[in-house]
Amino acid sequence: MGKFLVVYFDDIHIYIISHKQHLDHLHQVCSVLRKEEFVHQPKEVLSTQVQFLRFVVSIDRVSADPKKVRAIEERPSPRSSMM
Repeated sequence: MGKFLVVYFDDIHIYIISHKQHLDHLHQVCSVLRKEEFVHQPKEVLSTQVQFLRFVVSIDRVSADPKKVRAIEERPSPRSSMM
């Protein structure tokens, strides 16, 4: 299974090339979770873009979350130094 998924804390991301492959991998993951008595709540299925570790991961690229980039760019400059 380590060939098509990433687990980070309470997130499981399954990456695939085709919808058929995704459904097969999803079935494998859910079977293991059920066998080990883990409770899982699928958030998104067959999504072409997800947020993961502060990045937006899509089919063709990985980029920073635009909202977070904008927040940094629009942050006011400090008025005084701490020295």
